[in-house]
Amino acid sequence: TPLQIAILPHNPYEARSFAPSHRQIFDLTNWDNARMVSIPGQSGRITSPHYADQLNLWQNGEHHPMLWSRDAVEAQAEARLALHPKANEG
Repeated sequence: TPLQIAILPHNPYEARSFAPSHRQIFDLTNWDNARMVSIPGQSGRITSPHYADQLNLWQNGEHHPMLWSRDAVEAQAEARLALHPKANEG
């Protein structure tokens, strides 16, 4: 349910409502058509440009692509991080 929100039915004006902070929509016929939004953003570091970069999407009921195939991911990648194990000394 992409835009689910809840209130207390017996007291709908009380400030105890809630809404999901992460939404996903999957197209099971094409995984690269999946959409998602996670607030406030993709990073937990307040100094990161991705800290709150999804807040406006979430507020407007919008989503961004959640890519699965290697080709789709590489076509949209901003950077690549390569981690290599330290060579054994001995």
